[in-house]
Order: sequence, then C-alpha cells, then structure tokens
Amino acid sequence: MYFVSRPLRTLRNESVHPTDKVDYEEVSECIYQIPCKNCDKVYVGQTARNLGIRVGEHKKVEAKDTLKFTWISKKAANEQQNKSAITDHTTREKHVIDRNGVKVGGHETNYRTRWIKEATAIQSTRGEP
Repeated sequence: MYFVSRPLRTLRNESVHPTDKVDYEEVSECIYQIPCKNCDKVYVGQTARNLGIRVGEHKKVEAKDTLKFTWISKKAANEQQNKSAITDHTTREKHVIDRNGVKVGGHETNYRTRWIKEATAIQSTRGEP
C-alpha cells in the first residue's frame, strides 16, 4: 500500500473562487434583462460589448422628467418610433429603468445564437406561445 501526499494549498485553490460574483458591468457576450421601476415590464437585450457600457447607453435615453403628459406631448411620443423598445417605453410612459436590477440571462459567443436566444427570451417575457 502506497500513500501519496497532496499539498493543501495549490495555485488553483488560491486563484479560483467560484463564489466570487462578477459585476454585470464587466460581463460581455450576453443576453440581459432590465426591469422597469414603474411597472412589471422587462426589457431583454443582447450585446457582445461590455454590459456596463450598454446599460449606460440605455440610461442616456431615459425620460428626463416624470411630469404628466399633456395631450399633445403624449400624442407626439406615441407617434415617434425609436430604435429601441426600452427607449419607446421610457419616453411614451415616462417610466424609469431599474439599472440596479439588471440580470444576465445567459452567455453566448456566437452572434447568431445569441440573437436567437434573445428572441426566445423576449417571447418568454411576453408570455406568448
């Protein structure tokens, strides 16, 4: 019978900590969700870039004020079509996105696969078949 001793401290044990959480700002190539603070809607998006930068871009388009719409400004906001669903929601409803509630829904390096996963996540948040 042979006995083999193993070191208690290894380089791997010292460097890898599975409980260490990564801030969403540092994540890239992912599908993400941003909830609305004023209602139960959730925006789903995908990015290959740094997620912190992408959420910062969403922040720039947030509604500047939460004042009530006048009839004319509400009509103009509803007629305007923006490039992003989150921009449409914040400008039309004067709602605020919850940047602290950002969740990473998955990681994918391939753009086409990430795009399909994003579309699937959008359908699942809408509750449509």
